[in-house]
Amino acid sequence: MYSLLMQSSGEPISISNLRRHLPDTIRVTEQTLKRWLVMHHQRPVARLGPVDASPTTRPPTLTPPQVVTVTHLRQHLHSVLREVEVGGRDVVITHHGNRVATLTPVTPVTSASPATRAPQGEVMSVSTQPIIALVSLKGGVGKTTSTLHLAAVAAREGRPVTVLDGDSERSATHWANLALKLGPLPFEVIETDERTLITQARDIRDRGHTVVIDTPPNDRTLLMKAAGIADHVLVPVAPTGIDLDRLRGTLQLLADTGAIGGRELDVAILLVRFAARKSLAREAQDLLRDFPILDAKVRSLKAYEEAFGSAPLFLEEYEVVWKELVA
Repeated sequence: MYSLLMQSSGEPISISNLRRHLPDTIRVTEQTLKRWLVMHHQRPVARLGPVDASPTTRPPTLTPPQVVTVTHLRQHLHSVLREVEVGGRDVVITHHGNRVATLTPVTPVTSASPATRAPQGEVMSVSTQPIIALVSLKGGVGKTTSTLHLAAVAAREGRPVTVLDGDSERSATHWANLALKLGPLPFEVIETDERTLITQARDIRDRGHTVVIDTPPNDRTLLMKAAGIADHVLVPVAPTGIDLDRLRGTLQLLADTGAIGGRELDVAILLVRFAARKSLAREAQDLLRDFPILDAKVRSLKAYEEAFGSAPLFLEEYEVVWKELVA
């Protein structure tokens, strides 16, 4: 579908790969004048090229170019790309004060065609709701807590939401049943397993629901099915030695899943139980620097410990996670 566009715009690169290899990609772009087509689920969202990549005949955009450093771009890649794609804005990337690359819209937005832009403060609607899978081969990393809090954030946005509980312990289901005593959760929780997961997820999403999948540890088959059907795969990890060690196996399994399915998965790592003042947390953040780690962090708070069995109310941190994850 996009073959002609790719031929003229450069080599395709996924958002997760761009983020993971951003400094090297920018360096190659500057030194070799290489052009890239930034992709999100096989959909082009922006062009990345050298500073002279934009032809002089390109119509002026509605707003002047935004100037960002490589460091800023890495920390806020999703929001910058959204501004390029939805806002139609050029971005100039700098390194040590020198202009090294540009991000430009796939379809330039001009003052003559304001209708193609989304209204300020709004995001263009998508035809389908997302499927999000929370996965990890290790247990006790907060998958269920993150699942229900993300579902609550989506519900607060006015989305119909369904949680698919694939954990053998049925923690999400138990949470929902206990919550009935105080009032129902603002979303539905349905049990699933490896036999029914894919059909359930697709059917529920086709009905216009956001789907959030909670998966069990050490169930490779269900993990691969959940990741394979998902638009976004979130891997919670606590900043401990054993959690970081088990993360390698999870990421390798996700890579295998993408290879089998013939597409690169949109994988993001979420640091949970994060305490910025602790050296182990800082070391974990540095160790994961070259991986697709979210800027958002979830702290170890009493509010999360006390949320079990009731509707999640403290959503500030997970709202940030949500925005970064689905941007």
